[in-house]
Amino acid sequence: MESIQEAGITLHKLAEKGNFEELIIESKKVAQQYPKWFGVWYYLGIAHGFKEEHALAEKFLLTCISLKPNFFEALVSLGASCEAQGRRDDAVLHLEEALIIEPNSELVLKKLGVKYFLLENYNKSAECFQRLTELNPENDENWYCLGDAYRQKDLFAEAIKAYFNALNIDNENYLVIHNIGVCYWYLEDYETAATFFKKVIEFIPDSFRALRNLGECYLKMSDKEKAKEYFFKALHCVPDDEHVKILLGQAIS
Repeated sequence: MESIQEAGITLHKLAEKGNFEELIIESKKVAQQYPKWFGVWYYLGIAHGFKEEHALAEKFLLTCISLKPNFFEALVSLGASCEAQGRRDDAVLHLEEALIIEPNSELVLKKLGVKYFLLENYNKSAECFQRLTELNPENDENWYCLGDAYRQKDLFAEAIKAYFNALNIDNENYLVIHNIGVCYWYLEDYETAATFFKKVIEFIPDSFRALRNLGECYLKMSDKEKAKEYFFKALHCVPDDEHVKILLGQAIS
């Protein structure tokens, strides 16, 4: 009979190789010998998870956590299985438990930040990404996501600051440039907004959103000729867009 240590080494090697079929077979054998060992249920859980058999993965991971409640990796994996089954609220609960164990886990903070955002809990999303910018200030994606969370909260000045921090790291990120323009639009600084939408056009000449937004900026600034120019360009990209057709009608009238 293998010792737990020997069994653990065997299962770990199978997991590293991505041999999940064999991992399941071997894990079941080990589970018969050591049913109270949390590790074997963890390996069964992740093996079924990688095979996208998430109900089984959840079952085994819950068994694992019942034997070792503060098992960080199992809680993270359990969150992934719940998310895959469409239970985002449950996924968040398990990730929150994982974050208590490792408060500075960038992996968990990012996962939670995204899930809070999708659940429209922008306050908590912003908290996660704010913490990430403190832990890893050189990651432009952290700043970008923080800006998005602030923008959804209508905190446009704060969003602009976060976006500029992202832009200082990657000055060619046209998504960041576009969203800065959007923030200035909502601050009713249409001239500045237009300059950022123009920068997007430099990177992507047929960006429908940037062309449409430019047209709207010029319409707000009462420059109907410029507005028409950009609305026509936007319709060249998406000919059937009814909203742009209405805006074009306003520019022509």
